[in-house]
Amino acid sequence: MTERNPRERLADAMERRRLELRMRWKDVAAAGDIAYETLRAIRKGKGDEIRGLTKVAIETALRWAPGSVDVILSGGEPTPLEQPQPPSFPVNAADPVERDIWAITVLPEDIRWAYIQMYRRHVRDNPDEHRRHA
Repeated sequence: MTERNPRERLADAMERRRLELRMRWKDVAAAGDIAYETLRAIRKGKGDEIRGLTKVAIETALRWAPGSVDVILSGGEPTPLEQPQPPSFPVNAADPVERDIWAITVLPEDIRWAYIQMYRRHVRDNPDEHRRHA
């Protein structure tokens, strides 16, 4: 039996956790505020060493305790968080879209935060479009 390399162990652990949380990879990317392409490259074992902020993004998205990615890469198991972590940024009460997203209480809090993060990226990446609708 061959030993799996650290990146394969990480990809396997990420896949198990994603399924456990019932998330799509695009949801994971949004929840961690990480580019989908970056996440895909990590899962495929491509690229250089995974940077610190990227590790934090993966841990946040998959609701793992800080340092879990390094633990996996060292041959251990991640520590799942029992409760979702509080959001990094409060809802912008002056923004009606953020308020409306937050009001969808049939969705879990972490999913609402993921949608707010996607919305914020859209506003950031499309400032002219956002100004037209303001």
